[in-house]
Amino acid sequence: MICKIVLSNFMAHTKTELELADGLTVLVGPNNIGKSTVAVALKILARNSNSNFVMQHELQPILLGDIFDKPRDNPNWLISRMLDIFEGQCIPTIVGNHDCENPHLDENDSLTILAKAGAIRLLDQQHLWACSFEGRTVAIGGSPYRYPIPDSFAIEPDKVQLIFQNPVSFSNEQSDTWRKAVSKPSLVVWMTHHDLTFPNLNEAVVTHLNELVGIDYVTNGHIHRRASADVVRCQTTWVNPGNIVRRSRSDSIRGHEPAALRMDIASNGQWLHYVKVPHLAAEQVFYDLDALDADETQSNQSSFITGLPCFNLEKQNRELASCSS
Repeated sequence: MICKIVLSNFMAHTKTELELADGLTVLVGPNNIGKSTVAVALKILARNSNSNFVMQHELQPILLGDIFDKPRDNPNWLISRMLDIFEGQCIPTIVGNHDCENPHLDENDSLTILAKAGAIRLLDQQHLWACSFEGRTVAIGGSPYRYPIPDSFAIEPDKVQLIFQNPVSFSNEQSDTWRKAVSKPSLVVWMTHHDLTFPNLNEAVVTHLNELVGIDYVTNGHIHRRASADVVRCQTTWVNPGNIVRRSRSDSIRGHEPAALRMDIASNGQWLHYVKVPHLAAEQVFYDLDALDADETQSNQSSFITGLPCFNLEKQNRELASCSS
């Protein structure tokens, strides 16, 4: 039996504790104070036990694009399952190249359904995520696929739409206070989905990753393999965390552990580290890794999931043709 419900930094609830009595508990109050949010939180816990990690550690998920393999005609069960997982979280997201059929997202792309359902919030230079951690104002913006990366963080408060961690109604005075705070935040994180070049352990390449004045961290999607080193340019640190899953059947996946990048924010600084995602051994997911063809060891870093048994139809057809001849 559930005796107590605690909501911390969840939607409209900064810190709410509900002591439940025996029998029926009824929540009453004005509109838009978070009554239905309690039911949403319970539903998340009931449907998705993995969300406990996010809630227990008071984390804010962020998605770096490529939510879908193909932008359109995704099965209803997949979209429904994603709505269940994302319910109540309003996750900051940028658009990746796999998410849009045309140069820009439109009504026919599957990602638009998640956005209109309120499961995600699409960010760009004019739509910023505003939140507060440990007394610090944090602004999160983004440059989706095909959008330019700014040279600096310079916003005009009256022309920027703020998206809040806890979507509550603010008075005009409160909104103005937030806009002024976000115009000079203590921490700025910028999300990108671009072809960026990062150095590796074997060579120091010319990266062309420079300082972006006023931006502390640039976190890049699109390149699915994690960069072996971050690039620090004065105030700006460039990070490429790589895909949260193993992307393709190749020798490199044997030592790759699926993980998510985590940033811990405190009053005196912030720290990056990786959190390992529960996963099976590579040999249990990808077929016959010891028999890789020469042409299978090379792959485009922007291609999507390959190498699963159901994706090996071309090789199976070659083998059948060989047997027939």
